[in-house]
This record gives sequence, C-alpha cells and structure tokens, in this order.
Amino acid sequence: MTQAIRAEMIETIRGITPTLDPAHPFSCMDDATGSRAALEDVTDHGATRYFEIRSTGSADLGMTGVTMVRYAESLEVRVGYYAAGADAARLDRIMAQDARDIIAALRDPNNYGSADALIPGREPPVVDQLDNGLIQAVPVTAVYVQ
Repeated sequence: MTQAIRAEMIETIRGITPTLDPAHPFSCMDDATGSRAALEDVTDHGATRYFEIRSTGSADLGMTGVTMVRYAESLEVRVGYYAAGADAARLDRIMAQDARDIIAALRDPNNYGSADALIPGREPPVVDQLDNGLIQAVPVTAVYVQ
C-alpha cells in the first residue's frame, strides 16, 4: 500500500471523536512508513484506544490503461482497549460503536484522496483477548491505482 493511503487512513482515524468515552481519543502506534510498536506490548493503560493498520494480503486487479495497475489490499485497523477491571458490557458497547465510527469515517470519500476506495470488510470485527486488555480488528479493503 502506498504511504499516502496509510497516512490518510491514520489521520482519518485520529480525527474521529469517539461517541462513547470521548476522553480517550484514537492514538496511532505507527507512522505513515509503517514503523510501530506492537499493540500487544502497550504498557500505558491510561489511554484506551491505541490503533495500528496491518496489511493482511493484496491482489493485482489488472491494468487500467497503458501503464497503470489497479490493486486491492486487505487491511485490518486494530484497536487496543486496555481497561483492566472495566465493565465488560460497557467495553462491548464502546468497541461496537468504535467499529461503526471507523467504518463510517473510512467509507467517506472526503477523508482520502490517494485510494480509489476504502471498503469495509464483509466480516464483522474480530476481538482477541490479551493479558492486559482486548484488541479489536476491523477489516477494510483499499483499492488504488499505481
């Protein structure tokens, strides 16, 4: 994926004001080049919404002219929730609302210019248990020409 698309996605997600628990904004673990620390290694539990963007696969969709090729890249927006002792039902509501907010923001074509489309995945978000919290993975596909 191009660095421009990754940077646009990061800024779009950072710009989301969470509907539930807005005192804990989205904070990115990586920069546009892909350098990052692992969500699994977070020790600062004061912020509940660290996120990263991971590539899970890509496909060449063919030529779109003489020199341009269209690609599709499968991505996951992974958000960490580190709220030890938090009410499980409230955390479920926060994660569900965050997934909706992320999908809505990435679906809005006004939030990006480098990708032809950012398409929410057909699968529901997946939640993994950590020793110190939860990670929710929201699937997205980026379609772009290069």
